[in-house]
Formats: sequence, C-alpha cells, structure tokens
Amino acid sequence: MRKKGFTLVELLVVIAIIGMLVGLLLPAVQMAREAARCSQCTNNLHQIALACHNYASSNNNQLPPGVRDKQYSYFQPGYGGYGLFTLILPYMDQGALYQQIDMENKMSTSYQDNTKSIAYTRIGSYICPTFPENAVNSDTSRGMYYCGALSLYNGVAGAVHTSSDNNNKPAADKNTYKPTPDSQLYKCAEGNIPNNGCFFVLKSVKMGSIVDGTSNTLMLGEIPASDISKMTTNSWNKYPYYARAWIVGLNTGGNRGFYSAKVVECKLNNPTSSSKFNYQAFGSYHSGGAYFSRADASTSFVNENIDYHLYRNLATRCGKETTWEE
Repeated sequence: MRKKGFTLVELLVVIAIIGMLVGLLLPAVQMAREAARCSQCTNNLHQIALACHNYASSNNNQLPPGVRDKQYSYFQPGYGGYGLFTLILPYMDQGALYQQIDMENKMSTSYQDNTKSIAYTRIGSYICPTFPENAVNSDTSRGMYYCGALSLYNGVAGAVHTSSDNNNKPAADKNTYKPTPDSQLYKCAEGNIPNNGCFFVLKSVKMGSIVDGTSNTLMLGEIPASDISKMTTNSWNKYPYYARAWIVGLNTGGNRGFYSAKVVECKLNNPTSSSKFNYQAFGSYHSGGAYFSRADASTSFVNENIDYHLYRNLATRCGKETTWEE
C-alpha cells in the first residue's frame, strides 16, 4: 500500500511557488503603504493651508507672518519669536495648546522646565509619515534650537532673483528676471529673505497681493530633502537636519535662521553644502519629488526634475512670470 505524503521534489516546488507569491505580494503591500502615506501627507498640507486661510479670514485677509514682529528683551524684533506654525494652532484644533503659550515672552521660554511640554508636543499634522526618524528630538547636546517636536513642512518664502538668472535663456527671455531690490530683502547671514513669497519675516502677506494667482503660487512644502545626510561639510547633515520645532520662527543668534519657511534657491530634493540655512532645499522621502500646497489650499506632487526656472516662478506670488505645465 502506497503511503500518502509529499515527495521532496513536490515540497520544494510548493516552497518555490510560495516564495514567488510572497515576492509578488510584498511590492504590492509596500505600494499600498506608500499610497496611504502620500494620502496622509497631502491631507496634512491641505489642513495647514486651510488653517492659514482661516487665520487670514480672522486677520484682515492676511496670512500669518513667518515670524511675529515682536521685540523680546534686548533682542532685535523677531529674535526668539514664534513662527507661523505656532500662530495657526487655534485653526488646527490646537487652541488649548496655543492658550498655554505666553506670547509676550520669547520662544525660548517654552523650553524652560515649567513649560517644556509645549515645545515637545507632537502635532500629527506637522509630520510627514514617510520621515524615517523620530518626530520629536530630545537630544540637547547640539543646543536648544535643535530640540522639540519637529515640523516637517515649511512655508515658501519666495526666491531671490539676480541678473544671473537670465543666463542661458533664449534671447526673447533674457530680461525676464529683474534683480530683487535690497528694499525687498530681510538681510540674514544665513540667506537674505525676499518679500515675494507667501511668508516673510516680521510682516504678514495679504492674500490680495498674490497677483500671480493662488493656483500658480506655492505656499507650503515638505522638508528636509532625503539626501541631506550625504552632505559632509555642513552641520545640517545630521538629524534633525534643517527641520526645527514647530514653535520656532527665528532664532536669537546673529545668523537669523528662518525656521518656519525656506527660500527657493536649491533645486527640489537637492540640498547643497554651499547653500545657507535659509536656502536649504525643499524635499521629501517620497520617491521622485515632494508634495506642496498652493496658495489656494490645493495640493500636488512636484517632480524633482521640474524646470528650475518654473519652480522658482511658482515660489513667488508677485513676479508676473510666465508659468507653464510640465
């Protein structure tokens, strides 16, 4: 009588088939997870953009400033000030947290022992789910301004134009870009900030000044770029890179690091060691680009290979540049 069972060959065939099925299934699972993360990321940006719009509706049609025009102690106005991600808390269903912040004292007060929990409070809508590291940095070894619950989104602070922007352009477009005048720049050692984006220092931007059109103007984007750790000559190549706590607007040092917004100088997903802090690249851990919110609160994925001039055109609210679809 023949015994029932599997031969070794049959068993190996079954194992091979199961292995092939698992190999086919895993990429599908990973794709589904990434699709869910992308959906969450776009929802985060949409909610932040709507909060900015609601802030504007309650404040004379003005977006929140990148950092408040407030002088604390001996600091210059804005130093140690609260950023836009603090100012929109009441419109992010975080009114109770906002009420705990003493807006009359400099931001660093929120890092003192009696109020430390404020700066370290994680806000889910400020975190991209693809970020592979801890969203709350409690390592104080590099100083206070590296610590706290991070925001992995930044406002778009426009673009600084120079005459060199006209290089290598067709003759008909040679004079497209006029240098940004000094009167429209907030001077910073870490990179001058132009008054042509959606967020500026010490000043609110009126929605009506977005004359390029809200659907043609980038308002918020993801940071940090995924290959920032490859930089070897920059202090921002280590966690938390150039992401900072949501509570921070502008640091108290002479360099004037703008922590709640970035100027579009680097190409998307392309941080460079030679760029200053305020010019570090928008980017993400999503494959091939990053998500942005436009000034009309819509969101879209921007390919990292987007034309550099188009990208910078989209970063400004009032350049009257010609924009085009990829």
